[in-house]
Amino acid sequence: MRRKDTIIKILKLKENRKREMEIEVKKAHDKVDEEDSKLQSLENNYKETLESFDGAANMEVKEANNFYGFFMRLNESIEKQKDVCSERVNELEQVKDGLINAHKEEKIIEIMKDKVVKEEKKEREKSEQKEADFITVSRKAR
Repeated sequence: MRRKDTIIKILKLKENRKREMEIEVKKAHDKVDEEDSKLQSLENNYKETLESFDGAANMEVKEANNFYGFFMRLNESIEKQKDVCSERVNELEQVKDGLINAHKEEKIIEIMKDKVVKEEKKEREKSEQKEADFITVSRKAR
């Protein structure tokens, strides 16, 4: 019975760990979505600015130089944001792996609990059978 109680406590801990990992996966997924949104915003800004640049045929050199500098900075920002997105995706994958491991650990503990319950039931039935046999033998001996 003590083994069963211990395993039940461990199972509860594993269930809590799994729930924590599920929350972490959700948070990591939200971070990925947020960073993707930022990237999309930068890319849309780039496209819109490029369209306005293409529409200005009679542009002075100074204005063209300003556009070029803006495109360079925006392109750098996009590349940095792509790196951030990649990092967030990697973090999400790591957290998902942790969740998978938490599921596995919980399942293993559940299997152990089932084995202990079966063993205890078998031992209890064996004990009851011994007691019934003893009572039967005692009655016949009288």
